[in-house]
Amino acid sequence: MLRSLEAGRRTLAVHRESKEMSAYTLVVAKTGHKLHPANVKDRDGNPARGAGCQGFGGGGGQGIHRRGVAVADLTGFLENGSDRLVVDRTGLRGSFDMNTEGGTPPRGAARCGLTVAGARRLAETVGPIAD
Repeated sequence: MLRSLEAGRRTLAVHRESKEMSAYTLVVAKTGHKLHPANVKDRDGNPARGAGCQGFGGGGGQGIHRRGVAVADLTGFLENGSDRLVVDRTGLRGSFDMNTEGGTPPRGAARCGLTVAGARRLAETVGPIAD
């Protein structure tokens, strides 16, 4: 009985809502991408993918520097320095080596043959229901 009473107190009611939000989309430039396939192997000799130790270096005017990362990892890196969600619309799969000199991350993406463009996106939000 005490457990059910305690569980009742700690129940959090939430509501879901879809609304249009500002976002950025990452797309391949009209001239094509300039990414080089990664030449990074894991300890078993398989191509490594960006998760875990394959984070990004650079940013803040230093360019983009990393080996063996996916474009999805780049969107997360761009999102960290942005006020909006960044959505990958490149269609590129696999791991790549990215190395650009100077500039902000969006300029670094441009040097890789990728374009960051503004867009509106329907996003689902979740929030608590007030008593």
